[in-house]
Amino acid sequence: MYCGNCGKEIKDGAMFCRFCGAKTSSNNSVLQEKKGENTISSNNGFNNKKNNERKLQIGLAIGIGCVLIIAIVVVIFILVNSNSNNSSSKNSSYSNMTSGNYSNTTNATKSNLNSTTSVNTSMNSTYSNDSSQYILPDSDKRLITREELMKLTKEQVRMACNELYARHGRKFQDAAIQAYFNSKSWYRGTIEPSAFNEDVFNDYEKKNKDIIVMYEKEMHYNE
Repeated sequence: MYCGNCGKEIKDGAMFCRFCGAKTSSNNSVLQEKKGENTISSNNGFNNKKNNERKLQIGLAIGIGCVLIIAIVVVIFILVNSNSNNSSSKNSSYSNMTSGNYSNTTNATKSNLNSTTSVNTSMNSTYSNDSSQYILPDSDKRLITREELMKLTKEQVRMACNELYARHGRKFQDAAIQAYFNSKSWYRGTIEPSAFNEDVFNDYEKKNKDIIVMYEKEMHYNE
């Protein structure tokens, strides 16, 4: 190396020039190198700290997102189960109520009919003995059951109720119903709808009409 003051060659690493006694620039170079190293090390530490903080923030965000998703799933599950339980409870209550009312009504009517029964036979003498022409052949002689009605279609239940009226010669304003009973050999339509009186019904027919009407309401046939 050379002295920066006198320009003469001196030993590498010498702190002072042996010719002019001036300080060499090697110390400055070493100090600058050390400063450079410290600066690089400081920058690396700062960058590492920022990277760690960024990773921590990302991890926290992911964790919070997972917790929110789990919470939403749990709330939806609870709501679905709650609605399902409420629906089952309502259906069970409605079924018990309707079956209980129906059973009580049937039992009460059977008891009343056992004590007093008056059968109107004035029209029955004109009926055919062919039971296949009736939906409920003996609905004027006994109480019908819910099980019998459950085997019928909506239209058949409707006709079974009108059959009670047709037995006594009532005409019908509905053309389809009138045509249906006109096709039956036992039917004799002689009484206009406005002139018909349900007092001609015997006790079985009155109770059976109520049973059919109640069943139609239960099945929502008239809605």
